[in-house]
Amino acid sequence: MAGTSLSLGANVTDPGGLESLDARVLQLLAQRPDGFSNAELLKEMSAMQPSNETPTTAVELGAVVNRLLSESKIEMLRRADQASGGSDFYLRLKKGSDLTNVSPEEQLVYSIVEEAKRMGVWIRDIRERSGLNDLQMRRVLKALEQRKLIRSIKAAGTTRKTYILYGLEADESLTGGTFYSDQQLDSEFVQTLIHVCTNWLLQRARQAEELHRSDPVAQREASFVLSEEVIF
Repeated sequence: MAGTSLSLGANVTDPGGLESLDARVLQLLAQRPDGFSNAELLKEMSAMQPSNETPTTAVELGAVVNRLLSESKIEMLRRADQASGGSDFYLRLKKGSDLTNVSPEEQLVYSIVEEAKRMGVWIRDIRERSGLNDLQMRRVLKALEQRKLIRSIKAAGTTRKTYILYGLEADESLTGGTFYSDQQLDSEFVQTLIHVCTNWLLQRARQAEELHRSDPVAQREASFVLSEEVIF
């Protein structure tokens, strides 16, 4: 995308005819849903500027970014940097719902949880993507839980805490489906199911033996249970 010239409509131009820095940032972020780092964004801003304009400085871009963040038009997240083995922050257009009477940190964490939908998001992933320290993150999560905006669940068979929007039903890969109750294996139900299935198979074998007393091969085939006969 570097070096590509982008044109903006008249509705995002300044009175003097020059494209506003705010509009340019939003235009660039719209072109890349995954977002840009600050350095990448500054490079792209320079590439799309007319030759008769003074290049945008890092200070000017920082002011624009802070303004757009405060207006909830964009958001800043952290992601792994494969080149360095560490992590860096990136900017992208604001996704998801806007909350009222919440801090920027609460809005950010809510957006991360909302984006995960029914799969939820692991508490460690929230910390890594938000860039919040443990104390900040736990305070934010507690505030969102108290307002019944999000809730925590433990993935079936693990102690892994996952967060999901309060009103959503978690995916079966998290809850364990039919064989789990409150994220714990329902061993009583499993044992009952085993007992019922075993009795059914034994009854099927006895019926096959009575119907084909002189034909062992037919007995064996008649004792089989087809998948179409199993009702879940």
